Amino acid sequence: MDESGHKIEYSIHVVKSKYCTGKVKMKFIPCKGSAFCTEAGTHCDGCGRSHVEIAETKKLVNGLVEFVQKQDYENPEDFAQFISGSLVKKCMKI
Repeated sequence: MDESGHKIEYSIHVVKSKYCTGKVKMKFIPCKGSAFCTEAGTHCDGCGRSHVEIAETKKLVNGLVEFVQKQDYENPEDFAQFISGSLVKKCMKI
């Protein structure tokens, strides 16, 4: 229950995917937009992710933004595509 006594339900989507190494993994649920975000409790009511996970994700994204700005890339979308492909490729090896 939240501070006002309302029942809170969280759904954690557990899936087996081609990236699985035999362990059960959690499915990433993207943010649905700031209109759905909540700060109270341990998890966001909009996406169901923990506030710790959200903070760590923001830190990673902000670090990538800083790097792109430092490099003064004129094509950040190509950099983002490269990072995405590299990340998936490396995760498949785990």
